Amino acid sequence: MARAQTHSDGSSVNDPNYHPHDQGSVDWNPNGKMFREHVSRYVYASKLAAGGHALDIGCGKGYGTYYLAKFAKSAEGIDMNAASIDVAQAHFHGAHLSYRVGDALKVATLGKAFDMITAFEIIEHLPPAATDHFLFGIGRLLAPGGKALISTPNHDVVVKSGVPVPDFHINNFRATELRAKLKQHFKHVTMIGQFNERPGLQGLLFRLDLFNARHLLSAALKPLFKSNSTDQNPHGDRHTAQSPARPQSGIDAAFFDKIYDSFGDFRFSRMHWRQAGLTLALCEDPRRTTV
Repeated sequence: MARAQTHSDGSSVNDPNYHPHDQGSVDWNPNGKMFREHVSRYVYASKLAAGGHALDIGCGKGYGTYYLAKFAKSAEGIDMNAASIDVAQAHFHGAHLSYRVGDALKVATLGKAFDMITAFEIIEHLPPAATDHFLFGIGRLLAPGGKALISTPNHDVVVKSGVPVPDFHINNFRATELRAKLKQHFKHVTMIGQFNERPGLQGLLFRLDLFNARHLLSAALKPLFKSNSTDQNPHGDRHTAQSPARPQSGIDAAFFDKIYDSFGDFRFSRMHWRQAGLTLALCEDPRRTTV
């Protein structure tokens, strides 16, 4: 049911489309594409979290936070879904690892400083009117020299590829729009695209296609793009309308005992952020940390 969200400064956002998501996070499935795609972002983030204090906003079932904790001095995961937090606390343990139920719109009240903050596929679920408040909260929590890594589906790819937008994605950004918004809050923003490597002609077209025109090509060329690519599921999201939450089984934290240099076939490129289906942004040096 829709509800008004109260901000830490006492203001509220009233949006009839916004409500805490009922479906939980990505199911535990080491062989599943969505799971591996999600984990790959944490593997990428782990290199940035080394030696610091990390916060994982929207941690879901906690496996990503658990992996970050292998590199960071400490890692804390927050998520609005209490059932997901229960899974995290039951399966993923560490001396400097903790989880709590928490609201992404209230992170500024945590009263701590973090060297690394991850917020994967959160912003598209927030009311548009809450975007600035959310980003301000992240900036306020960053320690001097700290970094925030934010991800969201590239709405330009979503629209041009004809993929239906989930009704709970109410705050969608094209990669260029996300960059413009983030630059309002951070002095340094580095855009990164996540995608599967493409072979041959398909890979060449992808690398050259800054405006995502490949999705508008004739039907005769469409078979070229039927691959295991992020573009085939450009939402890159933990939540799908077709995948309701279901009991987890077979969760094994030992899956993350291995230290990965990379994970799966996913690539992260600072050159291809416009055409990738999933956009990440590395944000540094917040412009404003006080109200």
